[in-house]
Amino acid sequence: MFVLRIATLSATLLALFPSNALAQQIQCHPTHTHVMDDPSACYRYISCYQGQAFPMTCPPGFKFVLELQACYPAPVEECFPCPETGTSFFPHPNSCQKYVTCYMGAAYEMSCPDGYLFDPAAEMCDHEAYVDCTI
Repeated sequence: MFVLRIATLSATLLALFPSNALAQQIQCHPTHTHVMDDPSACYRYISCYQGQAFPMTCPPGFKFVLELQACYPAPVEECFPCPETGTSFFPHPNSCQKYVTCYMGAAYEMSCPDGYLFDPAAEMCDHEAYVDCTI
C-alpha cells in the first residue's frame, strides 16, 4: 500500500505555505510540532509548527488519517476535492482509463470504454492512441 508519511517539519514551511482563514483560527501549541485534521475537507489537514498553523493538502485520491498522521488512498466517492457547484470532469488519480465526474460537490468514479483513455484537455474519453497517459 502506498502511503505518504507526514515529514518532520522545518523552518522552511514558514516561507512555503501562506496561512488561510481556517489556519488563522487554529490555536497551535507555541513550541510543539503537531498536525490536526481539517474538518471542512478529508483531503486537507493543518500542520502546526512553532505556534503557527499551515494548511496542507493530500494529493488527489488521498485522505488525511489523523490517527496515523499520514495521507492514505481513499475511494473517489469518499474523498475527492470537487467544486461545490456545477459539473466538472477530472482525471482519475490512479487510472487513465477512469475519470471523476463532479456534480454539485459530489464525486463519481467513471470509466472509459475499452481501448479509450480519459483526455484531461478535452475532458472526455478518446482513443488510447491519441491520449498521453502519465500515471
